[in-house]
Amino acid sequence: MIRVKESILKALLKNDSSENILLNSFYIFLPNKKNWKEKGIIFGVCLLPSCFMIYSHNIVELFGNVCNTLLSAFLSLFGIIFTGFVFFQALLNDNLLIMLIISKSEKGRKEKSKLEEVNNSFVSLMMLYIIAIVVCLALTVTVPCIPEDFILLSSTQISNFVAFILILVFYMFSAELLWRVLSFIRNIYVLFNAYAVSRLTDLTDIEEGK
Repeated sequence: MIRVKESILKALLKNDSSENILLNSFYIFLPNKKNWKEKGIIFGVCLLPSCFMIYSHNIVELFGNVCNTLLSAFLSLFGIIFTGFVFFQALLNDNLLIMLIISKSEKGRKEKSKLEEVNNSFVSLMMLYIIAIVVCLALTVTVPCIPEDFILLSSTQISNFVAFILILVFYMFSAELLWRVLSFIRNIYVLFNAYAVSRLTDLTDIEEGK
């Protein structure tokens, strides 16, 4: 009989609110020793287009086009991630379920199963993509209404600086979500390997039973 730690079962049955799940999802944006290179690359990639946009003459039109493009990308990727999550649930058989529960996660100090880690990864990513879709939709509707000569503050230089920071934050938020598609692909890869092992176990049991 397979024994599962009570703490792992309690973690799986924990009834977190949507607010807590969303709040925990934002931890991926925090820099640490393991991801400082990744954050540096994202910052460098987002810095140049932010500078170019601030000094362009048609900043409102350009930013509106960017928001529209990102909205289309986020909608498509959300559909792919949601389909992957549903497909993962469909693949769960008895052996795979046991395998994911007894396998420990390699991330973080808190003890949790691989099943909890994968579930949290999928749900957190989908929550962030929903936020990104809402933000891009709001910007797509709002930005075209802003006149080209609009000045946020009395000083043009301060207005440009504030606009630069806001655009940079938006770009980094969007780039982080696009980067997270890599972790989604990794999860799919791990799950397919685990499913293959579970199917091989089933076939071995069938052969031994003959």
